[in-house]
Amino acid sequence: MGRVIVARSAQEVDCIRSAWESLYREGRYTLFQSFAWNRLAAQVFAGREVPCVVFAETSGGIAILPGGRTPDNLTLLGEELFDYRDILAAGDGEAAALAWKTLGEIGGEMEFRVKAVRESSLDSGFGAPRVPGPGAQIFTSEFFANAPKIRRQDSPSGQKHHRLERNLEKMKAAGCEMKIANGCESRLVTEILSLKAMQEDKSLFRDPLRIEMVSRMAAASGNHCEIFALTHGSTIVAGLITFIDGEWRRLYTTYYDRRWAKYSPGVSLVNYVIGLSVEAGIDLDLMTGEQPYKQRFATSKEALFTLRTSASALRERSADIATELPIAA
Repeated sequence: MGRVIVARSAQEVDCIRSAWESLYREGRYTLFQSFAWNRLAAQVFAGREVPCVVFAETSGGIAILPGGRTPDNLTLLGEELFDYRDILAAGDGEAAALAWKTLGEIGGEMEFRVKAVRESSLDSGFGAPRVPGPGAQIFTSEFFANAPKIRRQDSPSGQKHHRLERNLEKMKAAGCEMKIANGCESRLVTEILSLKAMQEDKSLFRDPLRIEMVSRMAAASGNHCEIFALTHGSTIVAGLITFIDGEWRRLYTTYYDRRWAKYSPGVSLVNYVIGLSVEAGIDLDLMTGEQPYKQRFATSKEALFTLRTSASALRERSADIATELPIAA
């Protein structure tokens, strides 16, 4: 016996909030699997990524698949702003298989495609590791990027970058001040991202809806979002948006004013925040991409993958596991 619910709007996602938050608390998930952020994604991006969030429950387990459908393919919610994509699941894997089967039925002949899946999630079969259903083998995986990390056990005292420390002192001597705010000051997030968009032609944040989404992610995170800004009068010389996620500080995005480039303000600010975090006993995630400045700091890295499969494959590989059940929509 079992049941399936498909939530097709942010309001319908509210109906499975209790189960979602329970799974999230009990598992080793990231903020990108949190109810709050996925509920926001279902609301903010509804016009381009229609929610198809699948809740499945069987006698042996429970699963929530935060699915979405674009005009071109099936995916997971979060558009271009979420990394470390995953399904939330507990139990013997039957519920997870049922969730994937349901998403495959929704997709018809579409392709399923999602980026930035951690190798650990891929190895576990996306929630169905112990059954011959849609585990890792069903997906075509392609390396996407590495996510550099700084772990305290690899560098307990932190790496010292004296030139960057001196740069920060020079900027302070020139009249710059350090501002530290939490996610409730979402207008600061909006300002940092808007400046980044104006400066970078290929920035994701040339899209106002993405700026709105991150600002709302920050507001929802409250004290678990910390924003660092180096300012000179009304000018933001450098900005860094971070999220505290359990034992990790995730450095989500940075900005710097090119007029101050000789001081490397963005990297100097990152170095400052790294020092604060190491002293506080927090590991650091420099997030997706191996830009030179990240490699300078990193002590390890995590491989991320793009996964693809067909909706028909999701249906067929689950057929022997999840029997036909009525879907409450």
